[in-house]
Amino acid sequence: MYTIQTLRPHELSDVEMLELADGVREPFNWYAPGSTNRDIFNLLRGKGDSYVDLVIKGGIPCGFLASETSRQGNYTVCYHIGVSILPDDWGKGLYRRLSERSFERASHDFVAARTQNPTVYESLQRYAKDGRIYPAATRKPPQHVVAIARALCGGGSFEEDTLIARDAHGFVRAERSYMKAKSLQLEEFFRSRLGKNDGFMVVVALK
Repeated sequence: MYTIQTLRPHELSDVEMLELADGVREPFNWYAPGSTNRDIFNLLRGKGDSYVDLVIKGGIPCGFLASETSRQGNYTVCYHIGVSILPDDWGKGLYRRLSERSFERASHDFVAARTQNPTVYESLQRYAKDGRIYPAATRKPPQHVVAIARALCGGGSFEEDTLIARDAHGFVRAERSYMKAKSLQLEEFFRSRLGKNDGFMVVVALK
C-alpha cells in the first residue's frame, strides 16, 4: 500500500526542489498551515548531507521525513529536520519506517529532533540505547548532549538544563489535540514545560 521514495535535495535544481515542495504541500500544510512552497523548499533542503524520504500512497505523497547527517564534535548525528504524516495514515508504523531508513545511511551515534509533540519523543524512545534519551524528567543532559542540541536548535533562546528551544514553533497548528502519546505522564511532561511556541531538542543515543 505504501512505498518510500528517497530524494537528495542538494542534488536537485531549484525548479526540482519547488516541484518537490509542491508535491508534499498537503502533509506539510497539515502541520504548518499557510506555508508557501518557498517555506517548504527551505526546510527540505536542509544545510548539509540531507535527504527527503517520501511516503507514497496511490502515487501521491501522504507524508515525509526530512533528515540530515552532521558531525557534532566526536559524534555523528542524524537530525530529523521535519516530519509530517497525514492523519488518515497515522498508526501504520510510517514514522518508524522513515526513522529506520534515515538511520541506515551512516553509523550514527545519535538521532535528534526539535519537537513539541510527545508522540515524536515516544517514537524515538524505542531506539534509545540503555534508555539514554534527553530531556528526561529525572536527570540533566550530559554536556556532549547539550552541545549537540545547541548546535542543531537553529538559534534563538536555548535552555541547556531543559533542552528547550523557546519560541521555535510559531508556524505550527494552533490546536494541539493531535499531540497525543500513549503515556499520559509523557504528555504532561511536555504540556507542563513547553509554552505555546516552544519545543524540546530531543537527543537519543543510538549506541
